[in-house]
Amino acid sequence: MILTAGCSSSASTTPTSPTSSAPNTVATSTIETSAPATDRTVGTTSETTAVAVSAPAATTESTDSVPPTDPTSAPASTEATTAPPPARQLIVATDLPLQGPADVVADANLAAKLVLDQAGGRAGAYTVTLRQDDDSTAAAGGWDAATCASNAATHVATADEVAVIGTWNSDCSAIEIPVLDQDPSGPMLIVSPANTRIGLTKPYESGEPDQYYPAGQRNFARVIPPDDAQGAGAAGFAGKNLHLSKCVALDDGEAYGSHVAAEFVSAAAENGLTIVGQATWNPAAANYSALFQGFASKHPDCVFLAGLAQNNGAQLIRDKVAVLGANDATVRLIAADGFLGYPDIDAVPEAEGMYLTTGGLPVSEIAAAGPVPAKFLADFQAAYGHPLVAGYAYEAAVAMQFVLAAIAASDGTRADVTRTAFSGVAVPAATSLTGNQFGIDANGDTTDRPMSIESIQAGAETFVTAWTV
Repeated sequence: MILTAGCSSSASTTPTSPTSSAPNTVATSTIETSAPATDRTVGTTSETTAVAVSAPAATTESTDSVPPTDPTSAPASTEATTAPPPARQLIVATDLPLQGPADVVADANLAAKLVLDQAGGRAGAYTVTLRQDDDSTAAAGGWDAATCASNAATHVATADEVAVIGTWNSDCSAIEIPVLDQDPSGPMLIVSPANTRIGLTKPYESGEPDQYYPAGQRNFARVIPPDDAQGAGAAGFAGKNLHLSKCVALDDGEAYGSHVAAEFVSAAAENGLTIVGQATWNPAAANYSALFQGFASKHPDCVFLAGLAQNNGAQLIRDKVAVLGANDATVRLIAADGFLGYPDIDAVPEAEGMYLTTGGLPVSEIAAAGPVPAKFLADFQAAYGHPLVAGYAYEAAVAMQFVLAAIAASDGTRADVTRTAFSGVAVPAATSLTGNQFGIDANGDTTDRPMSIESIQAGAETFVTAWTV
């Protein structure tokens, strides 16, 4: 959603020229990892390259160990042998806002570090160290455009750095992606655990996404579904779970709302839905009685809202119920995450029973996704003394797992790590922190796109079910 903290924002920030200032890192910027590797196996499937890294539940046996000596074979040479050269050391940096409301972000760094620790600080043939960069300032109380530009320059200038996990805010990524894309020895890979802005990977606002890739090669990926996936997810939930058939799609006229509504309409037919009405609501209107009365004769059984709650969303909900009926009766109400997380919406009596969509899953559902996610969450609590909170912190671990897979299957250069990431490398289900095999598509969007469906019950947002797009 455009205004969700840690996700994306409503307007793209013009990329600021990188500066030569010193890297904005935490006090201990390089974290050496010494935990034993739980899995260093590199495997392949017939479809994609699947690289098993940082699997908390993995076996300690190695599938590529040296076979035992055959006593019938020729005797070994008595000449002195040369020890193999030490593994090349590479750097992965996190680039997150560490000043401001930072509890979730602090956990994101810890989650990424734990994945690296459990991989023994290695990715295939390479030793990997972690550096934590801060893209925020105390004055801003969060991410800062000049700091993002400075960090991007630091990533490019740092020898042996091959990938970035970040950023937290889409507008910060909009600044950093072009700099890393034009890296003379790159482009350098950047994988976000939190950016949901559609235009970073697909056409959205004017000039997007091409303006972020001046070198003509994609280098940005994300492990969280983009905002427009909610439109398709809502259509699937409405048709296949609620068994609805006739829907009205409304948007608020802003880029976020119009694109999410368009995805809902596009996915309607394949999910058994007929769109019987489509319109844009005017945020300045006194009421929407006439709008809904215009649809009443078409007898819809669902209304989908794509837009922002602050655009008179409470009045929209009241008038929908007044004209078409309660949300848990004949006409269901479903809204994208522009309506999620607003206490004033939750408190509207007419909002009772409406459904809300959002990307990702709550921690309780992540733990139920399989033994690997469940073990990782238990390991996190054991290592750090507190549970891993949601809010995209877990996705930082998923991002690190994917980055290590790309490094392991590459030749260790920036350019090849990026090429490998976009060439079908995948984390197999047996070791995946999502519980499913995942990678990224040609745009840089995750191939594993879980969503949450929530419902407002007794004035509170309550998890209903997971939904995969």
